[in-house]
Amino acid sequence: MGVKIKQIVEDRLFLETDNGCGFCGVRDAGALTLHHIYHEGEIDNSYDNLIVLCHNCHLKYHQKKGITQEQIIEVKRRLILKTLTPFGIGALKIAYRKGFVAGIPFTLNHLLELGLLDRLQALSWVCLEEDDGQETEIESRVVYKITNKGRSFFGKWKL
Repeated sequence: MGVKIKQIVEDRLFLETDNGCGFCGVRDAGALTLHHIYHEGEIDNSYDNLIVLCHNCHLKYHQKKGITQEQIIEVKRRLILKTLTPFGIGALKIAYRKGFVAGIPFTLNHLLELGLLDRLQALSWVCLEEDDGQETEIESRVVYKITNKGRSFFGKWKL
C-alpha cells in the first residue's frame, strides 16, 4: 500500500472539483475516488498527480473504454489553473523566472501549502488596534522563493 494522502491534499482535490468527478462532474460522494495520473515507479500522492474521478470514469479509464491519459492530464491542467488562481499563477511565473516574488500573503498561501513557494521575509506590516486596546501586526507584503518542487511543477504543467 502507498503512502497515505495528506488531508490538506485531499481537501484541495475535492475543492478544485467542487466535490464532483473532475471528468464528468457527477457529485455523488459515495461514487468518488482519487485517481493517480501517473502510475510508474514509486507511488506519488502529491496534489498534481491526483484527480477526483467517479467510479464510472475511473473504470472507463482503466478498461481503456473512452477516457485517455491525455484527457485526464488536460482536465487536471485546467483544474490546476482554477485552483492556483490568477494571482497564484502570476506569482509562480515571476518566481520561476526570477527565483523570488513579493506578494500579499492571503493571495499566495495556497502555493505555500502545496510546497511550491517558501516564505522568506515580510516586507511590510499593517498595525491594527483591537477592541481591548492591544495592537496586532499583520504582514501585508512578503517575499517568497520558488522551491524545487515549484520549478518542477511549473515546467510539468506548462503554466
